[in-house]
Amino acid sequence: MLIALFIAGIANKKIHRSLSISLTLERLGNSLTIRVQTSFGAAAFVRELMMITMYGFGKVTPQVIGITRDLRVLWALEECDLPHQVHGLDDFAGELHGADYLAINPFGKVPAIDHNGVIIFESGAIVIYLAEQSGRLLPTSEPERIKALQWTFVALDTVEPPMTQIAVIDLFEADAEWAKLRRPALVEMAKDYLEVINDVLIGKHYLLGDQFTYPDILMVAALSQVQHTNLLDMFPNVTAYLTRCRDRPAWRKCLNAYNLRLAG
Repeated sequence: MLIALFIAGIANKKIHRSLSISLTLERLGNSLTIRVQTSFGAAAFVRELMMITMYGFGKVTPQVIGITRDLRVLWALEECDLPHQVHGLDDFAGELHGADYLAINPFGKVPAIDHNGVIIFESGAIVIYLAEQSGRLLPTSEPERIKALQWTFVALDTVEPPMTQIAVIDLFEADAEWAKLRRPALVEMAKDYLEVINDVLIGKHYLLGDQFTYPDILMVAALSQVQHTNLLDMFPNVTAYLTRCRDRPAWRKCLNAYNLRLAG
């Protein structure tokens, strides 16, 4: 039955005559193994079969455009050259908390992805998954892979929280008395972390050296939370690092598409 449905799907795409396909139904577990041999039209078929749906913002408050967490996933998708489509959600209309999306992410946040039924949320987890799936943005040695994971947690758990709190205060709560009392301590914490990163980047292009890897995407995203301030200007290695990362074609491509979508 599964084989019949799959072949019918190929026929509906009108490309079955250009594909050489071997289908095997394993007796244990009823798992379907599909092998597609390269031929005319096969590449397009495989890309469609592997299409990733990325759930991100379709409409969102203007203050956070450019620093939302779906942007880091879009960047990873472009760096990894993975076929994808964007399902934009209207934050103003409450679509993030509708029943359909809560079935994807019960926390009602973006981003999330659906990769042929594999659903993943949390931007860090998604970026790592995309790197593993594509074999890109990964260090070549095992010790370096552990360091990549280390810097992922540094970006998400150490660096990003105070940066995000500063952004929330500046963009939404600047006049609140509690915010005025809290912000100086957050700025000092951010400076401490930026000083460490500035030292780490001495003589390096990226966090792990000369190779751009997936934690760089997450670190740039974390640092971008305070791009509206002058905090980054105090750390030349950090600003040079950000410029270097943002000069990458994949970043420019995803940012342009992101801005066009949210401007619509």
